[in-house]
Amino acid sequence: MKKCLLTIFLCAVLLLAILPEANITTVFASESIELTFSFQDKEFSFDTSKNEYSNNFYFSSKAQQRKIASRIDRAQTLDKLISMGIEPCVALNYCLPGFKDFLSNMQNTIECEPKDATYSFSASYPHFSFKHEKVGYKLDTLELANQIHHALVSGENRVNLTPTKILPKVYYDDIKDYNNIRSHFSTTYLDNPNREHNIMLALRKLDGLTILPNTEYSFNEIVGKRTQGLGYKEAKIIIGGKYIEGVGGGVCQVSTTLYNALLLAGVNITEVHNHTLASSYVKLGFDAMVNFGIADLKWNSKLAFPLFVSAKTSLNSVDITIWGKPNMHQTIDRVVEIEEEKLPPPDEIVVDENGEYCSLVEYEDEEAYIQLPHKGYKVRSILEIYENGELVERKLIRRSVYSPCAGIKVVGIKKRNNLAE
Repeated sequence: MKKCLLTIFLCAVLLLAILPEANITTVFASESIELTFSFQDKEFSFDTSKNEYSNNFYFSSKAQQRKIASRIDRAQTLDKLISMGIEPCVALNYCLPGFKDFLSNMQNTIECEPKDATYSFSASYPHFSFKHEKVGYKLDTLELANQIHHALVSGENRVNLTPTKILPKVYYDDIKDYNNIRSHFSTTYLDNPNREHNIMLALRKLDGLTILPNTEYSFNEIVGKRTQGLGYKEAKIIIGGKYIEGVGGGVCQVSTTLYNALLLAGVNITEVHNHTLASSYVKLGFDAMVNFGIADLKWNSKLAFPLFVSAKTSLNSVDITIWGKPNMHQTIDRVVEIEEEKLPPPDEIVVDENGEYCSLVEYEDEEAYIQLPHKGYKVRSILEIYENGELVERKLIRRSVYSPCAGIKVVGIKKRNNLAE
């Protein structure tokens, strides 16, 4: 308020300086100016008669007196003030007393900041919700002064406001395609309560994840440590080329499923490790072993838009879906090339002296595998990229080596009765 009063005072001083023979005297006059301003469905009415106490005025000089209460006089004065560099708001308030507060009301009603279209993604269905963008508006006071000048000269009483549009940066059309499946990958596991429990814990950390462009993500950081204190249980893991019981068994299947989903979505993988033994739930060369603090799965999307992860488990299946703008013309295939294959060593034989495996074997002529033998491999992992069904690129993404592993057989200890005796 103080700043505005100071501006009006300085403008008055400037007027007196430029017109040294003139002084301004407030008088009353019968003519009033009524103007209606409209924008979209809004109308604003301005009437100078409501401000009669300071409405009309004239310049008096030694030579003459000239009223400027008429429309033409006001228009000429407005033009002169604008040409002198007076701010449009001040000039309008001088020629149309009370217009300053009226303009402020119009600005408060019309002017607004633009709002970008927004989205939200959640783990629960429906995954996406959207809000449309809104255009912002700002009144150009110089343009408004020109419009009022024209109305005063032409005798018109209506002014159609043309505020400057301020466009948002993000439109609904830019983000509406996020609600599309860009890739999906599933793996299956044998019915094992502890393994399923661990898988579900890890999937909950991934479910609802947003992957922003040019940002590196770490599976270990997202999922966290796999400890009993955090709820993880013991299940089979691979250590040193052998299957043993370990806390967090099953989490590597989650990282592997995510890894393949990311590959099929076109995401750049920055760190990945294979197991020492070939996994049964995924192709050779497409597993992703994780071990907190030792081995991680990391990725950095170079796509120009975000991606979104939903991660679920049902019916012994790990399902990970990547949402985002679909690639309508591109498909990606995973291809394995075996460079070397090694046979497993001879089976190891374990005698079930303590009856630990009595559900499998009982007699010394009975045997059963408690660990299947595994061949060893050296493989190349390749992505084949197709555009409109035509192969356009064949990309080698990694080499992996898997050790051969002996099977382990258990045999019983009981002797059968000799029926011949």
